[in-house]
Amino acid sequence: MADMRLLHAYIAVGEYQQALALAVTAIPGYLAAPSQRARLHLAKAGTVVRDRRRRNKSPILQQLAGRIKNATQGAAT
Repeated sequence: MADMRLLHAYIAVGEYQQALALAVTAIPGYLAAPSQRARLHLAKAGTVVRDRRRRNKSPILQQLAGRIKNATQGAAT
């Protein structure tokens, strides 16, 4: 849960590189033991990334968006 909050916070402040590094461990942890609150933070983070990706075509944002989308759809990353 704390990792999802931190991931959401990194994305909110624009620290995409740190968010991507955290996603490597946070998303598999979430998939192993999903919770409603963690899912909500992940979904909100996904919305922020999706909206920012429309203006910024950064490869880091592309990777983050892909990982979050796969996690919210239940695919292993």
